[in-house]
Amino acid sequence: MKKRSSEITIKNLSTWRKLILERDKYQCQECGMPHKDYFSIPKKLRPKMEAHHIIAIYKAPHLIFEMANGITLCRFCHRAKHAKKEKDE
Repeated sequence: MKKRSSEITIKNLSTWRKLILERDKYQCQECGMPHKDYFSIPKKLRPKMEAHHIIAIYKAPHLIFEMANGITLCRFCHRAKHAKKEKDE
């Protein structure tokens, strides 16, 4: 029996990260960067995309590999989101 995507067992963060980036088509979910042809941009010029845990790992370690707990952010938005969280706490 084939597993549904929500039932895939993810065993490490690099796999989780890759799946989040692919699901979001390497597009920042905050600012919308970059344009749709991410891989046509020369690697040196590509904006760095990062997978972000919506609920921090330290707050909910059981959600570490949950796809629903991840979004793709560009490096700028990722840093801004963490700075805002630190300021709010």
